Amino acid sequence: RVREILREEPGKASVVSSSGDTPLMWLPNDEDQAVTLAEVRVSHGADPRARTSSGATATSIARRRAMFRVIEVLEKAVHAALFGSTEPPTRTAMQRER
Repeated sequence: RVREILREEPGKASVVSSSGDTPLMWLPNDEDQAVTLAEVRVSHGADPRARTSSGATATSIARRRAMFRVIEVLEKAVHAALFGSTEPPTRTAMQRER
């Protein structure tokens, strides 16, 4: 259902509350569902770099909740937002740049 809603109204993926919370910060406790929702929301424009007024990010909240697969999804999304790729460079590629 979330996919349908975001397909019709993609802006809902990046809604920000007055305290800076985003939908990525309010994921369910079931990690399978949380991973799916994080992937869907990011693919529809949710910003994984967004911070609350207290400085928390979706990744830091997932870390506190020990949602390791969600952390992986969010870190890849942050990397893609910053560098245009979901995969960090390999050690060999980084060594060749030197």
